[in-house]
Amino acid sequence: MLEFAEESKVEEYAFNDAPRRLRLAAVDYIPELLEALVEAAAKATERISRKTAEVQQLVAAVRGSAIK
Repeated sequence: MLEFAEESKVEEYAFNDAPRRLRLAAVDYIPELLEALVEAAAKATERISRKTAEVQQLVAAVRGSAIK
């Protein structure tokens, strides 16, 4: 029979509601977080740009076939 360690208690806080010691410890990770957010935003922007181009081609094709 498998035995599991007692589950550890996890507490989550909004940044401003967290205890001071946790906020001070988290400050060191803010630059890394910002870089990850910038990277995610750049990827999302690229994906949206590709999809926009696809939709524009589709609209042009539909309009072209409707005119004929």
